[in-house]
Amino acid sequence: MNFLQQLAGAYVPPPPPPPPPVPVVTIEKLRKNGAEEFLGDKIADPMIAKRWFERTIRVLGNLRVPQEYIPEHFVEAKREEFLKFTQGKLTLPEYRQKFDELAEFGQDLVPTMEKRCKRFVEGLHPDISAHLITAPRVDINALFKHALDMNAALIKKAEYELAQTTHPRPPPPSSSSKRSSSMPSSSHTSKKTKSTHAPSLVPIQESGKDPSQSGYRYSICTHCGRRHPGECWFTQGLCLGCGQAGHFRRDCPMNPGEAFTTAPEAPAPAAQPAQSQRSVAVSSQPNGPTLSAQSGESSTRTNAKRGRTE
Repeated sequence: MNFLQQLAGAYVPPPPPPPPPVPVVTIEKLRKNGAEEFLGDKIADPMIAKRWFERTIRVLGNLRVPQEYIPEHFVEAKREEFLKFTQGKLTLPEYRQKFDELAEFGQDLVPTMEKRCKRFVEGLHPDISAHLITAPRVDINALFKHALDMNAALIKKAEYELAQTTHPRPPPPSSSSKRSSSMPSSSHTSKKTKSTHAPSLVPIQESGKDPSQSGYRYSICTHCGRRHPGECWFTQGLCLGCGQAGHFRRDCPMNPGEAFTTAPEAPAPAAQPAQSQRSVAVSSQPNGPTLSAQSGESSTRTNAKRGRTE
């Protein structure tokens, strides 16, 4: 019995093993393990951010940072920053990146996806958040895409308004100015018509006849049967009295009795009257006196013949 007690007293249990050393994670160690600092210069490309996030998760999984190295006051400061965080002068991709970073310290503040989306919309600019009130809040990625589309539409609208302010449209012309610009005055129209259809001084000669031999300067026109210089107004559908379109000579309000008011003619020889005067004189004589003169002449010839017979 005493021997056993002595033997038990002589036995000394070995000391417990020492605790494992606490791993010290430094920036240099993280970089050696493949972690990279994300600067956000290509935040608009989602694949770049996704690859960086997956790589960082893998590195931190291999090198766990103990909780005691994250002080409590630092966590509280980040929670307060998350509650007051707004977009401000940040772009939408920068706002989304900072929001996700701060949301990791306030997971108890946004435990569900609906509350997370609500907090995301509250921090946006008022002009964007006002259009996202009725947007579905089941996926923050879809909500972020909706905010990007709305922001692009607002930028286009602002550019259009700026262009309208810089280069305003001229006021539309009044009805009177439209009428005056589209319809020229009657005097201008008549001058333009006369200048356009003014006959030239080149006479039109009949084929096979020389007008100088008959004593007239111009030959008889084959279209209207008159003597005139230049192109024939009859072939152009113009009035033979004034040279304007829209009426005939019998209805001419300007010169109903003259066929060519603007056709100058050289003075004809005194011994022979103008053909137009001769034609007018012949056409103006009534048929009665001509027939009586012819009958008188025939009766004179008959009486002379009877006298010679007797």
